[in-house]
Amino acid sequence: IAGPISSQSAGNEIVLHRRNIMVATKELTSSKIKVACVGGGQLGRMMALEAPRLGISMKFLDPLGAESPAAQVVPSDSIIQGSLKDADKLRELAKGSDVVTVEIEHVGVETLAELEKEGFNIQPSSRVLGIIRDKHLQKHHFADHQIPLPPFRDTPSKESIKQAAESLGLPLMLKSRKGGYDGKGNAVLKGVTDSEIDDALGKLGASGLGELDLYAEGWIDFDCEVAVMVVRSSNGQDTASYPAVNAIQQDSICRVVLAPAR
Repeated sequence: IAGPISSQSAGNEIVLHRRNIMVATKELTSSKIKVACVGGGQLGRMMALEAPRLGISMKFLDPLGAESPAAQVVPSDSIIQGSLKDADKLRELAKGSDVVTVEIEHVGVETLAELEKEGFNIQPSSRVLGIIRDKHLQKHHFADHQIPLPPFRDTPSKESIKQAAESLGLPLMLKSRKGGYDGKGNAVLKGVTDSEIDDALGKLGASGLGELDLYAEGWIDFDCEVAVMVVRSSNGQDTASYPAVNAIQQDSICRVVLAPAR
């Protein structure tokens, strides 16, 4: 976390930043970079709106095809309709692209790994996507790198859910390991009777039969949520960050973002 900078140095940074943007824009315009994005939702649309300013052309794969948010701001021939896990559609998307990226992690990681081996530039890499698409693996990855976390437990069965509640306390947050976003894949458990557990499993779309693809997090009392976006160059040498923001959640969905953080 950097300390405050003077107005003069801040001005110099802004000028330098603008110069860098102009140089980058010129280079990107002359090279005609083609970016293929897996997913054409709201984040894809936001990328598509900024891409022309940097001389980047984009195409998208999305289940909604012409009805997807990104399709409203790019030519019709830049949209491929299909599942984000369809191997053939992913290959069609990647063909002729300089970079393949994603707007969501719930994609065909195995196919992207194959494309990587064939020489396609996948960003983030299939290795990274393989970690972030599974929230339980994410937790272990952060723990292995000494990132502070709330306590968590693997809960592949009803009995393990009861054990997690005993060790972590109630209320307990149950989460789907895969597929969750925008409030989906979360359920608050306030008691450990069979009916209460079944109700939570129902909210997660789990039947309770067989092994559960869930994990549990201990309940955390916090003052606010602060988020920051960090970017790194493809050569791994240069990093930069956007200003920190406050993220205000409602029913596990981000409703308000305040910039700068306060």
